[in-house]
Amino acid sequence: MASTEHKDLAAFIKSVHSNLRKESQIYGPETAWRRHVAESDTLQKYAEAMQKLATKHWAENVADPKKNTKCRIDWVKSQCWEYFFRGGIELFWDREVNINRKITNDQSHSGISTYQEWSDSENSTSGLSDGLICSNSELTPVDDKDTPDLKKSLNKHCSMKPSTKFEKSTENNLQISNNEHDSSIVQASHREDCKVKLLDVGSCYNPFGGVNFFDVTAIDLAPSCDGVLQCDFLSMQIGQEDVFSANKQQVEQLTVGSFDTVVFCLLLEYLPSPEQRYACCKKAYNLLKSGGLLLIITPDSKHVGANARFMKSWRYVLSNLGFMRTKYEKLPHAHCLAFRKCFYKRVATRWASLQKFSKDDELFHSDTNIFIPQDFTTWTREDTVECVSGDKKADVNFYNELPYT
Repeated sequence: MASTEHKDLAAFIKSVHSNLRKESQIYGPETAWRRHVAESDTLQKYAEAMQKLATKHWAENVADPKKNTKCRIDWVKSQCWEYFFRGGIELFWDREVNINRKITNDQSHSGISTYQEWSDSENSTSGLSDGLICSNSELTPVDDKDTPDLKKSLNKHCSMKPSTKFEKSTENNLQISNNEHDSSIVQASHREDCKVKLLDVGSCYNPFGGVNFFDVTAIDLAPSCDGVLQCDFLSMQIGQEDVFSANKQQVEQLTVGSFDTVVFCLLLEYLPSPEQRYACCKKAYNLLKSGGLLLIITPDSKHVGANARFMKSWRYVLSNLGFMRTKYEKLPHAHCLAFRKCFYKRVATRWASLQKFSKDDELFHSDTNIFIPQDFTTWTREDTVECVSGDKKADVNFYNELPYT
């Protein structure tokens, strides 16, 4: 049972979300967002409420063995650990190569000219940089049938974190095989100094800062502690270098293709419009290195099938953007999703192209809108009381009961 303080904090959080969605309907999402960003007192109160909910009330639920709950921090940690350090990245590279080969074969049989489509990050031909997705000038040349851009990028960079299942290479570095039929395309040794370069958007209090295999950049509209940089992700620029304010406390620009992982935890549902949610995902795509992960946690206290269409529509939109889903897990109060930025964009879009949807299904009319149930809420007025119909109840349950720290 939630305490009085827990309920009061949750009620304030929900009121901020509801008011933002309501103002979006009145003024339009862009104007509503600008007004919201200007409300510094509300933002600071919101940040403090979220930190207290997460570190006190939700943490108590996680600590209770009777509730058998799972922490969102642990979920993100486990996904990154399995993907970057336990062979996941190699597994999905093999899968991507196999699907790409199938596409090429299908096109050859149908008489369509073939090509290799490289994932297209903003202002960059490769979207890669040094880090966990490692560079090595001594890599074996890629097979000649790859396009020049792909050969150049893969010869310079390798989207692989060393994993213990691979043999140690002679130079303690990464080596790409030029044989596409190999069971893996890399040999690597485990390097303890490699860290996952992680961008935590809407971080609040930098919950990933203490994880020893993360190199964290934490940003938020209203940071609640030191170590979190102030940033409006929607208006932030992406360029060839990081740009900060004079006092180094605000992020104005981040470097294209510079992160191994981007985390959206309780972020997308905060934004009032489907277009803004898509804009955030597109920015994540451009900030990620090819082979990097976008991790999304979004609230839902209903059973797994209740909002399955929404989750499928997210996968459809993100597939068209260039992401392959690598993990989906429904927890009691949230959906947890992991998406990989593909090297070959057409491998990601293939899944979307194979889907069949009803012409009447609004969720799939656009591949640039990310919908949530609250988008279909109807606002009415009864005297001075504002009432809603739709999915507000799920939102209420989530913030009252969510056991995530």
